[in-house]
Amino acid sequence: MPKRSIIITDLTKFKRDNPAICLAGIDVITGECVRPLPYLTQDFCKEHGIKPRVILSGEFLPVSNRQKPHLEDENYRLDTLKIQGTLSAIQFKQLLDKSLSKNIISGFNMEKLPNEQKEAKKIAPHPDLDKSIITIKPIKIKIIKSDYEEKYKLHLTDSTGINYPFLPIVDYYFTRDINNCEEFNAALTDKEIYLRVGLGRIYNDFYWIQINGIYIF
Repeated sequence: MPKRSIIITDLTKFKRDNPAICLAGIDVITGECVRPLPYLTQDFCKEHGIKPRVILSGEFLPVSNRQKPHLEDENYRLDTLKIQGTLSAIQFKQLLDKSLSKNIISGFNMEKLPNEQKEAKKIAPHPDLDKSIITIKPIKIKIIKSDYEEKYKLHLTDSTGINYPFLPIVDYYFTRDINNCEEFNAALTDKEIYLRVGLGRIYNDFYWIQINGIYIF
């Protein structure tokens, strides 16, 4: 297996009773996005200090049967994984800047949303959909907590002016640490916001949009 070093950008959680964590990171040399498989556990990540900004090295190999858009999928050898350092906040922001897409439509190689929707939460399969994670800087966001589901959701408007409402936030550390949505939203004035936007595995014929990572500078 060839060696890689990736900077962790995404730690996403699953349902409440699922101990797994889905990682993703950006290769320090190629700039490629890598999703290590199989999933690690929350306990493993805590024990080994795996979190955003960390440089994780190891032996990786593309999954043999990976399919669009989840071309980031790569297997790893567990005994080769090592932490090689941590980026500063400034370095991490520079990394996110290099990975930026203009908006969700261009990031996922679409000409437009299906049926020219003005609001969207899902993307239909199409031949040019060749990635499942992008970085964007939205025009505005708002975090809410769903009392019914007890889950955090995000409304965003990107550079196209399209609204993406009620997107599930699966950012492990964000959902663990946030205390008050109103205070968080109020503190966003004059801040630079970066979102790692992901697509889940296909469900009911669509890829559903989720928020993998929220970073404020």
